[in-house]
Amino acid sequence: MLWLEISADYTCNNRCLGCFSVAAEGAPSPSMASAEAIETLVWGRKGGARHLWRGGGDPTMRKDLFLLVAQARRLGYERVKLETNGVLLAEPDYTRRLVAAGVTEVNFAVKGASEATHDRLTRTPGCHAAMVRAMANVRAHGLPMEADVLVYRSNAAELPAIVARYAEAGVSRFHV
Repeated sequence: MLWLEISADYTCNNRCLGCFSVAAEGAPSPSMASAEAIETLVWGRKGGARHLWRGGGDPTMRKDLFLLVAQARRLGYERVKLETNGVLLAEPDYTRRLVAAGVTEVNFAVKGASEATHDRLTRTPGCHAAMVRAMANVRAHGLPMEADVLVYRSNAAELPAIVARYAEAGVSRFHV
């Protein structure tokens, strides 16, 4: 096992069209306790995992994210990749704290090349602008960035523009 993926819960600050990982509005999201997540990190290292992928929902919504990232690095995980919509990483101090805790790379969930498309598909006004600021913050720390691009009928024509725009922002790999 090279990678361990932990999606400790499905809490998210977006409501993307087509996303089934977010609990219904008002319903509690199943969630791993911090201790259970740490036990899983230990189990992964014992099983040979060298890298950690933090997904979810959006892992930035967890109050224990900094603790879990730091613990993963203490346990010897060489890479800690964060899958995120980037909303909280738009704040420079939040990004700085994640890097200090040990995040080594960030994978952004990209929905469109334009603010109109991205925000419509995330159903979160301002999400695109926050993601663009987050990319600049992550780039300032020199971390590698990737993008997961979910293709919908309504954004398929934007695919070349998506790649061009975010490659210019520093994204080096796209998963479509």
